Amino acid sequence: MADPAGIREMMSRHALATTVVAAVVVLLAAGWIAFQMPEPPPTRPPNPTQDFYTTDDGKTWFRGPPGQPAPFDHDGKPAVKAYVYRCGGTEFVVYLEEFTPDAMRVIEDMEQRVADLATRPTAPGEPGPAAQAGMIRSRTMYQVSMFGREVKRPGDATWTSVGDTQAVAAIQQPKCPHNDRSHTPEPVIP
Repeated sequence: MADPAGIREMMSRHALATTVVAAVVVLLAAGWIAFQMPEPPPTRPPNPTQDFYTTDDGKTWFRGPPGQPAPFDHDGKPAVKAYVYRCGGTEFVVYLEEFTPDAMRVIEDMEQRVADLATRPTAPGEPGPAAQAGMIRSRTMYQVSMFGREVKRPGDATWTSVGDTQAVAAIQQPKCPHNDRSHTPEPVIP
């Protein structure tokens, strides 16, 4: 085993070389970490006025109100959120998103609590019903968005929980149809 005092002495005699080697190691480690991280999907505008939804696993899609908890009934069929991209003039759905049945029950309970607020008198100094409703909605939707959503690609048989971050990142990564590398996928804004 090498003598630690001898290693320190050698490093101090060759301070410049030690610094260069340490910097190279740090840069290589940072590069390796950056290479291993999945690329995030392109961003969407912060406050869309509409979202895309589909009832046929992404074969077709329609516009609807933004943030509509899905699945919801649309002409007798369950509709889920669709993320639409364009590549060389071709529009296609990259992935679908829905809330789990448990999350949908939490959302329904939240809406009932919000409706009950309108009939309850407010105590002095207490926020009004609209403010309370906003706080309840915000807190509840944050929780179900973090733990109650699932995604899948069109055609996949199973949904993947957003808790599986690596699998979700791969599902959300847009790729042009037919492996067309001459174009970059761009999100379509409803």
